[in-house]
This record gives sequence, structure tokens and C-alpha cells, in this order.
Amino acid sequence: MMRSFNFKNTKVGFIGSGNMAEALIKGVINSGLLKKSNLLASDIIQRRRVYIKGKYGVRVTADNKKIVRESDIIIL
Repeated sequence: MMRSFNFKNTKVGFIGSGNMAEALIKGVINSGLLKKSNLLASDIIQRRRVYIKGKYGVRVTADNKKIVRESDIIIL
């Protein structure tokens, strides 16, 4: 028997917020699988962080270690 897993409170971190991460963030938000507040994305480029935060309302950082500390699942 397969068990379902409730992702609602899972914190997901994206190391790098390029096109693939953006597509995943958009899909997760649109599906309602996770709350925006449970998503965190990093990028070394400030302009990209500002864009991702502004467009999707997720938390952003330049610190990859913060992603590791604060996430249950990390996507590279």
C-alpha cells in the first residue's frame, strides 16, 4: 500500500534560481502543493533574486548555506 505524503509544511530550497528552478517554483506554487512561504531560492546575481522574489513572492538569499540550514528538501 502506498502512503501519501503531505508536503504542505515541507520547506524546499533551490540552490540557484535559473530557468529550471523558476519553472519548478512556478509549478509548485500554481499546483498549490506548497505555500510560497515554504520556498527559498538562492542566486549569486542580485537582479535575479529581486526578480524571483518580486514575481513569485518566495524568500531569496545569496547564501547557499542558509538554503541547506532552512530546507527539508534541497534542489540543485
